Amino acid sequence: MLHAGFKLSDHALFRMSQRNCSVFDVEYVIKHGKRVHSAGVTTYFLGKRDIPADDQRFSRITRLEGITVLATALENGLLQIITVYRSKSAIKSARRKSKYDLKKQAPAAEEPPAV
Repeated sequence: MLHAGFKLSDHALFRMSQRNCSVFDVEYVIKHGKRVHSAGVTTYFLGKRDIPADDQRFSRITRLEGITVLATALENGLLQIITVYRSKSAIKSARRKSKYDLKKQAPAAEEPPAV
């Protein structure tokens, strides 16, 4: 689904319906939220401080606190919205890349014994 400036994936539409988020909500988070780039994905997070003082008196806007939008850039300059979720601490995990631990990799398949 194409909107002004971004395209919603089927997964994002499904998650938005589950989490009671509208297209207006996604636009607002993209416009006013903090932007963090990590591992090829842009994370938009709307915290309490990101909501303008004039908008803090509207319950429709204040309920958006904690909404996170994951997006990636398309070739034509539009954003592809991947998913939308609520998490008050999402910005902390989005700022740093997860560690790659070789110890947690699955063990290699054992070779059959030589005969």
